[in-house]
Amino acid sequence: MIQPNRRRIRTYLPEWVLAWVTVAVAAVASRCGRRLRAYGLLKQFLKRWPRNPVVLAAIIPHAVRQQGDAFAVTSIEDLWLNSGHTHYLYRLLFRRSMRPADVQQRLALFQLIAASSRLPEHYRWYSMIIIAYQAIAMDDVPLMRRTATDLERLVQQLVGDADTFRCQRSNRENRAKLLVSVFTALSRLYLALQDLDAFASVGIRISAIVDTIDFKAIDQDSAYRATRNLMRCLAIESLQAWHQQDAGRWRLARQRLCRVYDHCHWPCFDASSAQEDHRGFAKEMLRAVANTESTGWLVAREDEQIHHLITLIIKTTFEPRFLPKIRVMFASYLVSWP
Repeated sequence: MIQPNRRRIRTYLPEWVLAWVTVAVAAVASRCGRRLRAYGLLKQFLKRWPRNPVVLAAIIPHAVRQQGDAFAVTSIEDLWLNSGHTHYLYRLLFRRSMRPADVQQRLALFQLIAASSRLPEHYRWYSMIIIAYQAIAMDDVPLMRRTATDLERLVQQLVGDADTFRCQRSNRENRAKLLVSVFTALSRLYLALQDLDAFASVGIRISAIVDTIDFKAIDQDSAYRATRNLMRCLAIESLQAWHQQDAGRWRLARQRLCRVYDHCHWPCFDASSAQEDHRGFAKEMLRAVANTESTGWLVAREDEQIHHLITLIIKTTFEPRFLPKIRVMFASYLVSWP
């Protein structure tokens, strides 16, 4: 990973005073509706002091609003390399409200971030994941295929590194959690492409990992925050077992889901700061499994037996209003046409 030059850049007091004044004037101009003028003012300052972190941080959202994506990413890179700051990049990646409203601009922006060799690798990888979901939303088949290929290369890299499964980095930087996120994105891509063999392979591969992984070897907060996506991927094996009416495969899939459920209920997670209700989702997933088990699925399959489970592979909770779209997504597995 490229590390920023944390040496404090020598600057004179006038530069800092002028930087804050310029940012303040730009903010006033922007609030008055003169956003282009504010953007130009900040760019003019950077011509004289191109590495000033105050103005670099201020100009990035202006550049995004003006669809200056290349300039915005260059400024993000400069801010990282010279000051070690990634605040706006973090919000751009993990706060949907911060992203451009225009679909094409959003895609172009994240493609630039993913292609950058100057930013931390985990940010580039999460950009690829965002591109995957964007490709699905746009129903862009060529882009979905290209992104799936890129993510498969990342899976090989992460799985091939033994340190991935004992990574102690926190949350977004944790390689094990990243791997789960990549597998989840791949499952959605393959489902959208109706590549059912590849979709099934996600469940098979992540099941093999869960069979051998030591959850205690991974940063505990990161392992907990991976619960929902991990269970979604594992549930693919439950779906395959139901579809093939394979009792043995179902039993193994259930055991893996139970293992993740037990893990997320360790006492050390009682005070977790995670916003997502991972324990609630885990409980809901096991309820979906129990609902299927209470039917006669080994004798005769009926779509209602699996509705709860397939909904949770995509959504965070089961609601009947989700079913029409969910049934279309999983049409190849169902007994009757959606």
